[in-house]
Amino acid sequence: AAQDRARVEAALLAREAELAGSTGTATARLWISVADVRATRLGDTDGALKALELARSADPSSPAVLAALRRLAIRMWRWPLAADVLAAERRLLTGPERSTRTMELAEIQADRLGRADEALVLFNEVLEGDPGNARALARAIPMWTAAAAWTEMTQALEAAAESNLALDARRAS
Repeated sequence: AAQDRARVEAALLAREAELAGSTGTATARLWISVADVRATRLGDTDGALKALELARSADPSSPAVLAALRRLAIRMWRWPLAADVLAAERRLLTGPERSTRTMELAEIQADRLGRADEALVLFNEVLEGDPGNARALARAIPMWTAAAAWTEMTQALEAAAESNLALDARRAS
């Protein structure tokens, strides 16, 4: 009975989204609601993914749509889609949030998609903004070593040391 109610709710929300038009924030929100019902109450991740793709086409730069799509893509191990969504999110962000998404994208590129060169570019971007980022350094060092990128590695390690010294000086004062 609960599943029947959830199916009806998903169908009604989808119909409402279709009637709302093909673009816009309101349409995207309705498709996110459809996806939520499909994923959480029906266990239909494929149906949820289709709804989120419709939400993205309705509002391609919506942070809510991109976040929901990223979470579902990662949950479903759809790594190329997760990478695509993270790249779209990065374009909309600045500061620490951008760095976080960049790190996530770099790790997916390296670990899930086997794209070490693309991952290294992203790890370098994180380190440009935060030279003391231990996680990015730990991931980049083996890649620099494999590529014999000694100058790049030395510069990054020197910047990390300077960043840590500055942090220590602030803590001491």
